[in-house]
Amino acid sequence: MNNTFNTKRFGLLFKKTIVERPMQTIGVTVLLLLLSFILYVVAKKLSGFTAAQNLTFIWGLSGGGFFLASFVFGYFSNNASGSSYLTLPASYFEKWLCSIIITGILYPIIFLIFYNGYFDYFTVQSIGIS
Repeated sequence: MNNTFNTKRFGLLFKKTIVERPMQTIGVTVLLLLLSFILYVVAKKLSGFTAAQNLTFIWGLSGGGFFLASFVFGYFSNNASGSSYLTLPASYFEKWLCSIIITGILYPIIFLIFYNGYFDYFTVQSIGIS
């Protein structure tokens, strides 16, 4: 048995991380996407298209990623949940990699798809193409 990385063990840990708190993880992601959309609409009205685009992209990608990371790494917010998480039968590397994949790969992909979607929509609307 490999103590550093095992794909089956990693898959089970990843599934546990997503399935154990789906409303929290998915809910925070949806909330961040909604907040970035609201920020885009407000900033576009106040400062124009380019500034709104830049502000929303920077806040949504970096700020949203940091905020999501605080929830994903939330197992360590108190001693009881941190202790139980550390005693899971998975290596520290697998636990770290699971959180990094959620916050560093999945969230940016989801955010970029969402951002590109509403950016394209508002670009078409502002140009007047139907």
